[in-house]
Amino acid sequence: MSKEELLDLVFVPGLSTAAKVTDVSGRGVGMDAVRAKIDSLRGTVSIVSERGQGTTVTIRLPLTLAIIQALMVELGNDLYLIPSSFIDSTISVWRRDIKRVRHQEVTMVRGEVLPLVRLQHLLGLPGAKNEDYEELDVVVIRHGERRVGCIVDRLVRQQDVVLKPLGGLLGQIREIAGGTILGDGRVALVLDVRAVA
Repeated sequence: MSKEELLDLVFVPGLSTAAKVTDVSGRGVGMDAVRAKIDSLRGTVSIVSERGQGTTVTIRLPLTLAIIQALMVELGNDLYLIPSSFIDSTISVWRRDIKRVRHQEVTMVRGEVLPLVRLQHLLGLPGAKNEDYEELDVVVIRHGERRVGCIVDRLVRQQDVVLKPLGGLLGQIREIAGGTILGDGRVALVLDVRAVA
């Protein structure tokens, strides 16, 4: 057997290195259950081991089950998350500085024209309050060379979240990449920045 095949034996159901069965070990339930769960999540698990050096177990999960850093924003009574890796900056824009060019709201930022998107229109949300504000919170996102300013009601905070996939009808919404459950039990949806841009 190759070294990889030998290491793969760790995942065989029933394998145990214990000399005898106790209440907490020796029954051969362990890494096989780990691999089964990771396979069900469409991920992979692998082992690299060097004698006298140590062992590394690597688990890879799809993005829809990753822990990501995101900026939480408020729109109406709902919370949304924008992945930090796509955020260029956050700015305030006065309503008087917003112009319309070919039916598109834009503003000038550091000498460049920045297209603006009101997320409530994109997502079809009633109850957003930013239409009435004089000073607007804007999250500038970048996808490739494209920069877009997303107008939100309020910037809440930055935090790490576990991104979970959405099934059924919600999974078909282009602008939503997944969701997460917050510490207080509320659900926040994670925006798919590529679709927004």
